[in-house]
Order: sequence, then C-alpha cells, then structure tokens
Amino acid sequence: MKKLILLIISFVIAVLAMQPSFVKAAEVSYSPNWGSLEKHQTPGWFQKARVGVFIHYSPTRFEMVMPDQFSAEEWIGLFKKAGAEYFVYTTKHNDGWCNWPSKISQHSAQDRYGPRDLVSPLVESARELGIKVGLYYNLMNAYEGVTTEMARKPDVEPSEEYVMDFMFPLMQELVTTYQPDILWTDGDHISTSDYWHSTEIVAWLYNWAEKEEREICLTDRWGKDIRICTTKTTPKKYGDFWTLERRIMKDVVTDHPWESCLTLTDSWRYAKHEKFRIPVGEMIGMMCDIVSKGGRFLVNIGPAPDGSITPADSETLLGIGKWLEVNGEAIYGAKPMRRVRENGTKNNLDRAKDLLLPKGGINNFEKVWGDLMTWTDKQGPLRYTVKGSYTYAMHQGWPGKELALHSIAPKPDSEIRMLGVQEPLLWKTEGSKIIIELPSEPPCEHAFVLKMELD
Repeated sequence: MKKLILLIISFVIAVLAMQPSFVKAAEVSYSPNWGSLEKHQTPGWFQKARVGVFIHYSPTRFEMVMPDQFSAEEWIGLFKKAGAEYFVYTTKHNDGWCNWPSKISQHSAQDRYGPRDLVSPLVESARELGIKVGLYYNLMNAYEGVTTEMARKPDVEPSEEYVMDFMFPLMQELVTTYQPDILWTDGDHISTSDYWHSTEIVAWLYNWAEKEEREICLTDRWGKDIRICTTKTTPKKYGDFWTLERRIMKDVVTDHPWESCLTLTDSWRYAKHEKFRIPVGEMIGMMCDIVSKGGRFLVNIGPAPDGSITPADSETLLGIGKWLEVNGEAIYGAKPMRRVRENGTKNNLDRAKDLLLPKGGINNFEKVWGDLMTWTDKQGPLRYTVKGSYTYAMHQGWPGKELALHSIAPKPDSEIRMLGVQEPLLWKTEGSKIIIELPSEPPCEHAFVLKMELD
C-alpha cells in the first residue's frame, strides 16, 4: 500500500511539473488567421543581420548531371570570407526538382542517382562556422503542372489538392529534416494567399518552430495579394521580412525588416556567356545604400554545372569580404541615421510600396542596374548608419586631401576616426559644415568610413 501511495504522489508531482510548459505553449501558439500570425516577432538575429549570400543552383539545369566538384566546405568557407551572416540555397525551384533525397517527390536527388544530398552538407558546414541557414522553396512545380503560365491564366489554376496533398507535405519534409533558420518561399505570385492556404501553412511553421524551441524567419511571399512587390493594393504587414527582388528602397520609410536580393549578372543562375556583370565596387556601394536605409543585402551567385563557384563570383565575394574586414563595424548591426518619416496621409506600408525602385520592368537587369546607379548617384557619395553612440559616414570614392560634411555636428573636442586608420583625423568647423583632413591614401578600396560621435 505504501508503495502505491508513493507511486501516486510521484505521478502527481510529475504532472504538476509539466503544467507550466503546457500553459506556455497554449499562450504563444499560433492560429491560422492573420491576426494571430502578425503577432510573430521577427527573430532578433535577423533584425541585426545585414549581409547574406543567395545561391541559385540545381543539377536539373545541366542535363541532369550531378556535380562532381561540389564541396559544401568550400562554398560555406567562401561565404564566411565574404562576411555573410546567412545564406539562402535553392532546395527546390519552380522546375520541381528537389536537391535533397525526398521520400515524397519522385523528382529528387534520390530518384535517379541514389541518395545524393546537396542540402545537408551545406547546413552542417554553415552551422559549424556560425552562419545562419536559409532554404529557398518555390511553391510552383513544373512536374505537377503548376507553372508560371497560371499567373497569366488564373482560370486554369491547379487543383487545391496540389497544395495540401503534395506541396505542403514536401515543405514539411524539408523543414523538419533540415530545420532552417529562414524559409525563403517564392513562386507565390501565380495566385492568392487563400489559394496557397497560407494562414494554415504559416501557422504550422511557427508552431513547429516553437515546439522545437527554435526560431524561424519567413518572407512575405505567400500570395500575390500580400507580397509587397506584387500587390496592387495595400499589402498586409505580414511576413517576418519583405523581399525586394532587384529593387531597393528610395528612403527610410519603415521599421519593418526588409531585404534586397541582387544578382551579379544578367541571370540568377549560371550563364556560360555573361552579357553583364556588376563590378565589386558598385556592389559594395549598393550594400552601403541598402543598409543605410535599414535593409539587408543578399547577393546572388550561380555556381557552375560541376558544382564549383566561378572565379568571377569568388572574386566579387572576396572583394566584399575584404572591404567588410575593414569597415564591417559600420554595417553589422547598424541602423539608419534618419528615423522613419511620418506622413499623415499614408501609412508606412503604402509609402514603402510606393518608394520601391524601380517600379517595374525588372527582367532586364542591365537596365535596372543602370537605373539604380543613376538614382544612387543623384543622392551623392555619402551614406550614414548608427550603432550605439557612434555615427558612421560611408563615402564612395576618394575626395582628396579633405572632406566637407554638411549639417553634421560632432561633439566638441571629440575624435573623428577613419576605420582602418590608427590615428584620429584632424577636423574643424566652418559655419554649418565640418572640414576633415584625410590621410594621404585610403585604407581600403571602393569606399571609406568615418566614425564619429554627434552632438
């Protein structure tokens, strides 16, 4: 009898000990409706992150030949040298081919070549080096008859069974297998969030992460009616961050996290004969512009068919990393100097959409880049960020012996330093401007950064 009483007491204690976790789960779980989902907080690491690498790669684009020079350690090692805080890899694009050995899809790395997994090695290598993992998943699937043509012919949308019986289970398999920090969805523009069952799927993703005691970060790409770059109405303030594809913001208009993904050439994927390539200095200048407006810079590369990263892509990534080694203090974790401008007639969501640059015609990236450079040139060579008590002035090019900054008032008797230069710089005030005496040569290529405390 005594043993039975002790057993009952032990059971009751165990149940009571479990209660707080049950209560906590009930308090913070997510329901499949916008009101509940919009309460999700963007993970803190992503709010601070500023630099990432995007990789568009799939063996199906290369006559179904699996890569023989693919090395996850080399890829991730290069991203680390480039200063990336996270990467995003195309696990499944709109062709439907899965770069992991799926048990659901008949078109995966397991189907024709045995269990060759192109995702797991990248995930493991990234976590060893402290780089956050982003997995790209396109909602479309050419093998299942879900193509871009449906965006032009909404009357021929695929059946609802595709979404809930195939697409969603495949996504669940990807997420539960690799546990990404970011799920970067795409292809949503062919239909609305209702068709994609976005509220149910996103609720599952948030609840899965909570159950696993993880954080997950989601894009706004869950339907043409809510993605900021495609909707013709006011988009919902939905998604952990907005995705600007080949676009930037003209101004500081929102505190909501956003990211600008830009590719180095006229293609997202590998192209044997490039028609256009962006110089590393221009990419660094665009990174400074994006970060100065509160955005994240996601630079895209397209590895070659054999799995190697091309020398041109490597050179650009290493050039960005070399610059960040000297000047990363002004980028990582930094915020815009200017606050969001209030406007009584428009909310920040509408203003953010209205201030996307360019407005349309983003397929011709050479023209798009020319438009972006024209706009940024008009804004001048300076971009500002702040972190803690310091303000950073990032200047494109080298002005010579001295630099004049207007409407800036450093603290009296404070130091102005140039990142990468050991000694403080001499400066003086002349009316509403300050004159800074520069070193005989810059400490790095492409742009230099001044660090100061403002009055």
